[in-house]
Order: sequence, then structure tokens, then C-alpha cells
Amino acid sequence: MILEGPCKAAVQAMILLGNREVSPPRTITRARFERHDLTLTARRGDSISFIVKRDSKQASDKVLWDPVVTYLDTAPAAR
Repeated sequence: MILEGPCKAAVQAMILLGNREVSPPRTITRARFERHDLTLTARRGDSISFIVKRDSKQASDKVLWDPVVTYLDTAPAAR
């Protein structure tokens, strides 16, 4: 993820599983590309949220964040 735009301030980005933070908030700036690679245990019906918080003065900036989520079925086979 990376911040683009004319403003020079940073934004905060985080990942939630349900209402629990699974990635500590990161400060995203225009100067640095941020990567993350997480493995989470989620159950059917759990939500995964990708959240960006900005300062109200940054209306014209945007965050480029293209997450890829891969679901693996690890439940035991029904007998």
C-alpha cells in the first residue's frame, strides 16, 4: 500500500478480523511503500476489514491498497 496525492500528511491503516485488530495500525506516507503478509484463522461469517483513517485536511489524497485474501477450507471432512 502507498499514499498518493498532493498532501504531505500521513494516514493510518489497519486490518480487523471482526472487531479485533490483527495488524497494528501503520502510518502510511508518500515516501514509503508498505507491505504485509498475514495468516489469520477466520470462521464462516467472520468479517475482514481494511481500514484507512485520514486527517480531514487530506481530502485529495488516496491510498492504493490492493489486498489479496485467500480462503482455505481446513475443516475436517464430514463422515
